[in-house]
Amino acid sequence: MRNIKYLSKQGSKIKPNEDKITIIDGAAWVLDGATGITGKRITEKETDALWYVEKINNYLIKNINSSKSLKDIMKSAIREVKESYITYDGYKNLDEVDYPCAAIALVRFNNKELEYYVMGDCTLIYKEKGDNAVEIVDKRIIELEERILNSMVKVSKEKEVSILEARRYCDNEVLDVRKMKNKSNGYWILELNEEAIDNGLYGKIAISKEVSISLTSDGFSQYYDTFNLAEGYSEFIDIVKETNIDDLYNNLYLSQEDDSECNNYPRLKKRDDSSIVYFEV
Repeated sequence: MRNIKYLSKQGSKIKPNEDKITIIDGAAWVLDGATGITGKRITEKETDALWYVEKINNYLIKNINSSKSLKDIMKSAIREVKESYITYDGYKNLDEVDYPCAAIALVRFNNKELEYYVMGDCTLIYKEKGDNAVEIVDKRIIELEERILNSMVKVSKEKEVSILEARRYCDNEVLDVRKMKNKSNGYWILELNEEAIDNGLYGKIAISKEVSISLTSDGFSQYYDTFNLAEGYSEFIDIVKETNIDDLYNNLYLSQEDDSECNNYPRLKKRDDSSIVYFEV
């Protein structure tokens, strides 16, 4: 691994950073946690999403070098985390929409192949030297969240409020999407359901040349997919390769500040937790 760059920034001043990034020899990943829809908390952490991503992260650190496939490692991780979560007082009083969950972009590699597992709206971009970049991201949750954004835009016009302010009128739409979690007609995400892992994006890619690899949470992917600070993911990974990662984040941060009411670039919140890992092999 060389030219390693990484960053993880809190999106809210009043909530902890629920992203988690890790780089170890031969592997790297980004986790993007989400607290249950009601915000209920039964663990000792500030939020259950923070507890959840820390548990998954710790499991991966200990087990990423096992001979199992990434998919099987993730199944074991979910099994162990669930066994711990259900021991907390209050678990039996939770509805499924209250459970913490997370998106992930995970890679493991040697000098011959890149193995990946992606679930939710974390993104893997890889580019072999001289070839076109490839983006791997699960679009299902992104497409469903577009429905919420469309409702927010509609409400903002009807009530003559900002798009950000319109979010508080769209709780039913948000709940409807969250109820589609880990259902065949909805979207798939890391949660407490081991069987859901089979619906993530898993594969192996032969490596024959130098490869650039970027892993991002959706908060950082806004650089190119929302604010158009790069012309798509292909230019984005080229910019990341040559640019200080703090400078990239600052450009994104200032763009979010300039559109603090989300009117020009509709999104669910002014700023999300933002994380990136970049390296070359």
